[in-house]
Amino acid sequence: MLLKLIRDIIVRSKLARLSPAGFLVLAAFPACTDYVEQIDEQIEKRDAYYDAWAESSILPADYYVDPLYAFEGTFEDPRDGQTYRMVTIGSQTWMAENLNYNAFDSYCYDDDPAKCDAYGRLYTWAAAMDSAGEWTSNGKDCGNGKLCIPTFPVRGVCPKGWHLPSIGEWLTLKKSVGQDYLDYDNFYSSLLSKAGWNDDREYTDSYGFSLLPGGAKMRGGKYLYETTRAYFWMAVENDTNAASGMLWKSGSEPWGEDSEKSYGYSVRCVKDIAEKDTMERHRFSYGSFTDYRDKQVYKTVKIGSQIWMAQNLNYKKNDSYCYEEDESNCDTYGRLYKWDAVAGGVCPHGWYMPSRADWDALFKTVNDGQEDATKLKTISGWNDYEGERGNGVDAYGFSALPGGRLYANGFSDIGNSAYFWSSTENEEHNGVEYLWLYSAPYDNAYFNTGKEDLGFSVRCIKEDPDVLSGSSFFWSGAHGTGQVITGFDDGEGTSGYWYAYNDSAEGGSSTVTYPSDVETNAWGDFFGPLVETYGGIKATVTFGDNIETPYAGVAFNIKGEKREGVDIFNWGGICITYKTDSKSFNIEVVAEDGAYTVDYEKIIWQALPKSGAVFNTDEIPWEKFNSYMADPEKLEAVLSKAAVIRLNFEGDAGTSNDFFVKAIGSLGQCE
Repeated sequence: MLLKLIRDIIVRSKLARLSPAGFLVLAAFPACTDYVEQIDEQIEKRDAYYDAWAESSILPADYYVDPLYAFEGTFEDPRDGQTYRMVTIGSQTWMAENLNYNAFDSYCYDDDPAKCDAYGRLYTWAAAMDSAGEWTSNGKDCGNGKLCIPTFPVRGVCPKGWHLPSIGEWLTLKKSVGQDYLDYDNFYSSLLSKAGWNDDREYTDSYGFSLLPGGAKMRGGKYLYETTRAYFWMAVENDTNAASGMLWKSGSEPWGEDSEKSYGYSVRCVKDIAEKDTMERHRFSYGSFTDYRDKQVYKTVKIGSQIWMAQNLNYKKNDSYCYEEDESNCDTYGRLYKWDAVAGGVCPHGWYMPSRADWDALFKTVNDGQEDATKLKTISGWNDYEGERGNGVDAYGFSALPGGRLYANGFSDIGNSAYFWSSTENEEHNGVEYLWLYSAPYDNAYFNTGKEDLGFSVRCIKEDPDVLSGSSFFWSGAHGTGQVITGFDDGEGTSGYWYAYNDSAEGGSSTVTYPSDVETNAWGDFFGPLVETYGGIKATVTFGDNIETPYAGVAFNIKGEKREGVDIFNWGGICITYKTDSKSFNIEVVAEDGAYTVDYEKIIWQALPKSGAVFNTDEIPWEKFNSYMADPEKLEAVLSKAAVIRLNFEGDAGTSNDFFVKAIGSLGQCE
């Protein structure tokens, strides 16, 4: 008893260094100095443990996690079969309900079992720490009237694979939901449950954390603060009779509070961190993009020099499917596309399906070229395999989900694998290269080849920023859009749209017609569906009469529908991939003040040869273009005020010619 008295005095007076009572006791019992030194060493060791754990448990979360990327799920506590909601926010997975396991020294508020159903149970600190060592020895003997050095993380009363949170883990949560970036009210609102709080505030619970005001069991066994406060134990001891709790109070910021170990507080468990979850997470921020075709909004993220969609494409077209024909799977995983749908172009304007080289560049950024899926996979949603965790760490915000695949026998692999098309065809294996991300136990990323009867996910990548600068451009029918990204815009989004023209202004009757199976879309656009269906501009020119040289063709305005001129000299020339049986086919650049007339002083042109049944790619530098009277100054004058690019077909009245334009761009872009 005497040693215990010394021990208590030392603890309560912070090692008795300034305590008169401590000095009196030590003077009276010098033989106990060895014990005092042991206590001193023990307390210093304990404090070092707490400091190290608090610091190490603050995970890399100095970035704001959008609520869209808080993933919910459920798990079952095998001890009593109770099922709990859980939510992954950033680098952490938390229980989204208070623990309700019936342990010794745990209580229902007001001793009412219905309150346990609503709020979970209230635990003394000894019960929360599993002081009896029923489940592990990490918190053994950590109870009232005792000083202990736990082994972190402390499972305590939590289910296997979960533990009591530290101060650092609460701080990580606060940073993840944006305390450092958003105003206080929004931060506070985002974690509290929408209902149950006795105040006039409106809480959003936008992360699904659903923190409820379950009150506490205080001194004398009194139950207090239901509907106004929530108290949670942490695995942090202050002295023999006090430990740290986290108080959430209506209308004020949460804070850590020294509390008597005999009090009854709630427990929120946090999931253990697998070794691979300690990988570095990089600071990233999400943008957004609206697909003009169906108004769906996608997250975007910049990784290295590339800008990727951070969600799988969900644009509905022929030969695309929801997993097991369930629309909810499309909402989560996007659609699965057969190659025919992809080959005809599937990404929206300004985006394209990545090539094998694009995927390789991504792995170069995230894994120094190693094909490992861990840093690309989401932190939840992947199935475990034989005890190996399947989730990734999503280190760059790419957020690859296991959307499975479609193959000859049906659908498979949802929850286990992600498959992504590339645009790279492999002639040796008569197929197309695709990326396959595994779940556990390998975390591999593997390139394979396939084509027929396969349906995979699509991730679109943004056109190279240089394309948008005006220094170059490239349009491919494989991208599935009727608009050319010229790098110039009139501020109204009207640049680059394909349209047809003919000789009617001069009394002619030539026409341009298209395949009969293509119809205009809901926005009155015809060329978009045409390109989406055929992977390019496919049409027939029929030459009329009443004019000496009948003509017709297709064109696009470089800057906008007002046909303002811009300087395109830096393009270096034009490349084009096409096939046609026409004997006369010119590619023309028209200056702004010649856009509405046939004024050859305002036009430069180059004749393109007949290609026959195969596609031909021509690269035409500016110096090969013809100008009026072969005057170089005329060529420069047109290039400095270029307004329209035209593909002009000429022929005899009553004849017709088929043509198919697959790609067009600035010099060198069609390779």
